[in-house]
Amino acid sequence: MTKYTSALRHSWQEDPEMISVQLMVPRQRCGLACLEMVIEFALQRHIDATEIYHRATSYQAINKHNDWWHPGQVKVLASYGIVAWRRNWTVLKQDPSYFIEHEGYGSEQMAAVTSQIENESKVRTMSEAFVMSLRASLESNNPVIVSVKTDFSQNKENHQVVIAGYDSETQQYSVYDPVMPTGPAMIDESYLLAYTNYWAIFVQV
Repeated sequence: MTKYTSALRHSWQEDPEMISVQLMVPRQRCGLACLEMVIEFALQRHIDATEIYHRATSYQAINKHNDWWHPGQVKVLASYGIVAWRRNWTVLKQDPSYFIEHEGYGSEQMAAVTSQIENESKVRTMSEAFVMSLRASLESNNPVIVSVKTDFSQNKENHQVVIAGYDSETQQYSVYDPVMPTGPAMIDESYLLAYTNYWAIFVQV
């Protein structure tokens, strides 16, 4: 049995600090809470949610509807000196050159995303590629922001959680869900795959 886990300070999207960011309604604070969890884990110190929100607006990580845009979130993470990149496995052609041509990735980002895509080249399905890269990140003590269906249900709204560990024996993942007052919770891999949107943001800490 092998367990991989990273201890994060859980961010609840109904916490007074999150509520103080008055331009966001509760369901739209998940991306902010996830950024806060990952940034604090990487820097090992508290970062005020309002500061992260201001950076998010400056990097256009939030659109006019207060919905989160992954390329902008990557830029927010990079602004704190964190190597970060995004993936979308629903795109049939996984071409790393897209990120340097359209999103201005630097050399460290390009090395990371290129290596990840190359490692997935021998697997057959989208779910296999997702799980392979998710596990590899967790095994390196790097949490992952994952987009899922809200409440892990058939709800069509997008929601973000942070996955920070997994147990190779039970096939369960440690999930910090901003909707919950505390975390993490353990969920089965089959459950995760049933409700993931197959979009994620990776970091190297």
